[in-house]
Amino acid sequence: MSKYLIIGVLLLPMSISAQILNQDASGKSSIVTGGSSLNIDIAEGLMKINHYGYSKDKTILYGFDLQGKNESNIATLFKEGQFTPKAELSFLIGKRSVKFSEPLSAKPVDNTELQKLGPIADEVYEKLVKKNFTGCKDANDVETENSKKFRKALDDLPLQGYENIIVNIYGLISGLDAKDTECSPKLKAQAELIINGIRGELIFSEIVKLKEQIESRRSASAEYVPNTTLFSYLRAGFTGQEFKFDRGKVFGSYETRFLDTLNLGGFVEIGLTRQWKMNYIGFNVGYNYTNNFSSLEEDDYSFSKDTALTDGTLKKSKSFKAYSGDFGKLGKVYISFDYLKMIDLGESHYIMTGSYFRSNISLKSSLEKSNTVLGIGVNYINGASGRFLGGVYLQTDDLFGNRDLGMGKSIQFGVTARFSLGSIFVFK
Repeated sequence: MSKYLIIGVLLLPMSISAQILNQDASGKSSIVTGGSSLNIDIAEGLMKINHYGYSKDKTILYGFDLQGKNESNIATLFKEGQFTPKAELSFLIGKRSVKFSEPLSAKPVDNTELQKLGPIADEVYEKLVKKNFTGCKDANDVETENSKKFRKALDDLPLQGYENIIVNIYGLISGLDAKDTECSPKLKAQAELIINGIRGELIFSEIVKLKEQIESRRSASAEYVPNTTLFSYLRAGFTGQEFKFDRGKVFGSYETRFLDTLNLGGFVEIGLTRQWKMNYIGFNVGYNYTNNFSSLEEDDYSFSKDTALTDGTLKKSKSFKAYSGDFGKLGKVYISFDYLKMIDLGESHYIMTGSYFRSNISLKSSLEKSNTVLGIGVNYINGASGRFLGGVYLQTDDLFGNRDLGMGKSIQFGVTARFSLGSIFVFK
């Protein structure tokens, strides 16, 4: 039974957002939350950028994913004639709801008042930031990058709740670059003005008071319902793939045998993501109208043309990849499941462990057989900043050996990097 095994190592000293967690080798995951990032998988020749934002009242999640991949792997990315591109663009819209902790044995806490205060607090906070934070500009009257990052961090703080908003702002201040003697003092002074404004607004103290009441109810019992965030979403998109198709030896000329092929497809899915305390679960089901490109056989070719000259022969040649086999379009129904657990190491450092499952059910087995993907992963995270600092994952693309992938494709090793904004919010 042939297995397709992928081992990936994540070396990520950069900031990583939480918009897609537990991403597999194909760039997919059923766990989504707010954020933006650029993801690069060197082994797979894959680059993905995505952004998920919230509506003003933080109840609607919306965004997009744009993904590009070289099917011939990263080694041939810059070799003329051997680049086999595949692109994917999708859009997502979803509903976000939050439930606060409360004891099971006690009378349920009415969160209605607290939920009503949220949008009001958002408006007050937004006005305080707009009034007091002017940023820092360089000699050309352009806002500096440090100022832009600090402004974005201030805008994102409400996602972590208002009960610790002042502490969180002080945390941002402590993270300012001490070497930036021109802008850091200005940003610190402006942030302190925002803190003073928050202390003068009654609504923030009301939120803290209500949260303390809920926490006191929770502490009255050993059993309680964890803090929970639930996302339900709809995602749809389309794919485009270009490659050179080999029609076979019966076609005598280069032009008739090797065809430049552009293939389009699309997909739609519905899914759920649930976060409670330090756990994430994702599930989705969808339909994908695609092709059986992965079942085709890849070969390397070299094509030459001779031109007779008076003093000799001029030879012009080029190398390229082509794919052969029974090619066609088909539909697939897919089911995805992801689970992640964050383990607290102390001092805002975490290990995130998890697994994922993908079932791809082919509706035309004569072109491509169904397959099952199973993977596990471990990542190290700085919870204070939301940064992924490194990790590994292990994945099999053919759990039950339905496909004959061949020994040449049995093992791959690669490096993935991410560049992003935002952070993971951990419910304690």
